[in-house]
Amino acid sequence: MLEPQISRLGEPPSALDHDTANRFGKLLIPIIKSEVGVIMITHDLGFAEKFSD
Repeated sequence: MLEPQISRLGEPPSALDHDTANRFGKLLIPIIKSEVGVIMITHDLGFAEKFSD
């Protein structure tokens, strides 16, 4: 649990305002670039495009 291989996120920006969602997304970048896989489900296409690869 302390060193996951995959992290799942369900609608991470859904209850956040735009600025807070961007700050949260910036926190995800080092996780996404590490060896942890991230599976994210979201309806916010802008967030998905900005914070996924």
